[in-house]
Amino acid sequence: MKNILNKQYLLLDIETNGLSREKHHIVCIGVTYLNMQDEVTTKQWSLQKLEEEENLLKEFIIFANDFKVIYTYSGKNFDWPFLIARLTHYNLTAPAALTLVDMKKTLSLLSPTRNELEKSPRLYTRNFFFW
Repeated sequence: MKNILNKQYLLLDIETNGLSREKHHIVCIGVTYLNMQDEVTTKQWSLQKLEEEENLLKEFIIFANDFKVIYTYSGKNFDWPFLIARLTHYNLTAPAALTLVDMKKTLSLLSPTRNELEKSPRLYTRNFFFW
């Protein structure tokens, strides 16, 4: 992975406690990036209480402002709009990343099995929601 990362690239994933941007919260933000020592590094911000969401978002913004490109998997459809909605809820400004790249289409070409699994109605049963 180190060969495809650049110090200006950030890989982003969020976890939420539901699908509604207005009612639900971001409970975890995870990132992977190349640190100053050229090591692949991961970092997570997780909530202990839902009331901590604003602070979690503030910490993430400070961190993410050092990057120029944010990569996601299906992030243009879910992660990024959810993140923006929650930032707006707290009157916070989004990270200044210049480019958001959604890797879903590219990675789907490499792994057609995942496409088939995502289409399966069994994946979206209530058993998979833990909150």
